[in-house]
Amino acid sequence: KQWYQRRVAITAGVSSAKRTLDVALFILGSREVVQLLIKAHNSGVKVRCISDNQDVENDGRCFLSEGIPVRFDESDYLMHNKFIIIDNAVVLTGSYNWSSAGVNKENIIMVRDRSTVHQYVQEFEDMWRNYGAGRSVMQSTIYNERFYPAESYAT
Repeated sequence: KQWYQRRVAITAGVSSAKRTLDVALFILGSREVVQLLIKAHNSGVKVRCISDNQDVENDGRCFLSEGIPVRFDESDYLMHNKFIIIDNAVVLTGSYNWSSAGVNKENIIMVRDRSTVHQYVQEFEDMWRNYGAGRSVMQSTIYNERFYPAESYAT
């Protein structure tokens, strides 16, 4: 039941996009999600994907063949983000593994707070710029100063 609810949230979120879908996922192994993104792209939504280099042969090739731009983290570290930004207004994120095996005890949340969404947009743009330039950058939204400024740790 929880797996089904997460799929419904993902399907509704991705299908609601009117202008853009910016995707940053470690591995995108779900055929259903891949098809949703391709459908959105074919309907005129601008789709961009960032993934870890472990996904080059799978969905990376599929997206590129459809004309969807994909960039990969080619460092020795994992690009372990799991979020989709919808029309720069909504973020789907959480521990949920967006693969066909995503049946673990995981969560997904929908964020509409403008300030928080803006931080995710900035994070995506930073990764897009860095990975596109052929540089490998270890990114972590957990410890990234954009999400947790250093002064918030002061006692």
